[in-house]
Amino acid sequence: MRSYRTTFLVLLSIAAACPLVSLVLSGTSVASGSFASGTSDNDISKQLVGSWRIVSASFGGVPSELHRNSITIKHITPVHVIWIGYQPDDRRIFRSAGGSWKVVNGKYTETMRYGLDEKFRQNTFGRDFAFDCRFEGDLWIQSATLPNGSEMIETWQRIKPDEDVSMRPADIKQE
Repeated sequence: MRSYRTTFLVLLSIAAACPLVSLVLSGTSVASGSFASGTSDNDISKQLVGSWRIVSASFGGVPSELHRNSITIKHITPVHVIWIGYQPDDRRIFRSAGGSWKVVNGKYTETMRYGLDEKFRQNTFGRDFAFDCRFEGDLWIQSATLPNGSEMIETWQRIKPDEDVSMRPADIKQE
């Protein structure tokens, strides 16, 4: 069985082999504010490509502590998405998933195809999850109504080319 460290290194090598690494690391610009009516799905898709760090999340109006105490990053290429959650102290990956994505009628839609958690695989794999999304500066805010009727809101921040992603959002000093 593969160790978490080996899995992390494999994921990093996959990302490094991707020809989009230079695009992702170049800090592709992000539009400010929410999408104007008439914004094409293609324009929205271009804004989503890049690397993101989750800075906050809430489920049913309750802030998630998971995202305050761990690090979750998401890499989006023009057709694939992968996210990993890991502990900052030992760099142990404790959750991860990936698959494909698209924008249809202004909604960001993920279809997860692989991941670490068995329960997540049983409940999520192969299903489309559509999110409303908007941009505010370097933030991407996505929201959706979950199957149980509660609202999920996640705020992601674009990762800068020289940013240290080993720190939790709670440890980052605001300048």
